Amino acid sequence: MHAAQNDKEHRPVTLTTPWGADLDPDAVLQDYPRPQLVRDSYLNLNGYWQYAITSVRRDAPPADGEWDGRILVPFSPEAPLSGVNRQLQPQQILWYRRTLRLPEGFAGERVLLHFGAVDHSCTVTVNGVAVGGHDGGYLPFTLDITDALVDGPEQEITVRVRDISDTGYHSRGKQKLDRGGIWYTAQSGIWQTVWPLRQPSRPPALQPPQPSRPPALQPPQPSTKSSSGSATSVTPATPAAASRHWTAAASGTPHNPASGRPSGWNRCRAPAFPGWTWSRTSTPSP
Repeated sequence: MHAAQNDKEHRPVTLTTPWGADLDPDAVLQDYPRPQLVRDSYLNLNGYWQYAITSVRRDAPPADGEWDGRILVPFSPEAPLSGVNRQLQPQQILWYRRTLRLPEGFAGERVLLHFGAVDHSCTVTVNGVAVGGHDGGYLPFTLDITDALVDGPEQEITVRVRDISDTGYHSRGKQKLDRGGIWYTAQSGIWQTVWPLRQPSRPPALQPPQPSRPPALQPPQPSTKSSSGSATSVTPATPAAASRHWTAAASGTPHNPASGRPSGWNRCRAPAFPGWTWSRTSTPSP
């Protein structure tokens, strides 16, 4: 009886939803991962990749013929939808490999490779050139792979992953190698969307905002003063100064060529306003 209970407790349980049952391996999670930042150069790499699980001592990726089979990204090898159903151990390395064909629009641009999340530590190579890595199984990261691209229709991407799960100190949530109770089966590898996109090699230069400067005002000159309502108008010393000030302040309104002032306007100083401005009078100025 006790042995039967243990067998039941450790029996793999698969919960398949209608969405999982209807999953199309050729079109897995094709939506752009960041809906508010959709790009027209989006290229989805979800789908079948080659995979292999090797000893942690191995640094070089498996050679042709040494790969274990196919894995459906972005499902971890422990998940039934991945097609693998194997649990990665702390002393093992999980390898991914696939080829990539970049559209013509990517030529001459920077190419950024985005990973939604990889659990837990990974390094990435493109065409055998190391382009970067990431530690942490919950956050997205981006790698610039432009300098590793080669001439030709295909590029090769290889990802090396290690996950020590609950044998280490890093964040792992409720993942545990020996699941049970509140602990669920530890997950590893690529478990979010992978996508490259292009970025202009030289983004357009941003021009710094130019401060707006008011037109230069001529200092008041001794002149004939006359009362104009509550303000005191002053006849400008030269028609050019008045015309220049008026043109900048209200372009398009005719001015009196004889005095240089706009028709029906006088130059005045308001107590609460620095500098000189124009004030309309009830009688057009000569």
